[in-house]
Amino acid sequence: MNYSIFSPSLQRLSKAEADWIRYRLKRKNLRYADVAEKSGQGLSTVCNVMARISSNADVYNALWTMLGYSSFAAMLKDARRMSA
Repeated sequence: MNYSIFSPSLQRLSKAEADWIRYRLKRKNLRYADVAEKSGQGLSTVCNVMARISSNADVYNALWTMLGYSSFAAMLKDARRMSA
């Protein structure tokens, strides 16, 4: 499922979710610049999403794809389960 950038349900990541995603990116040797390139967004947008300042559907879609999940919801479910 792709999330619309203007979706009212698009929320910022929790601290635990963001920490877990950073950990998974590091394990796969992926950088924020890689996420920015895949998402078509700027590096500052990716940094703001990961710093929990904002949310962006394109960045979220790039993250779950790059980390090998079938959906954004599946990635968050795993993040919540592993960080609990």
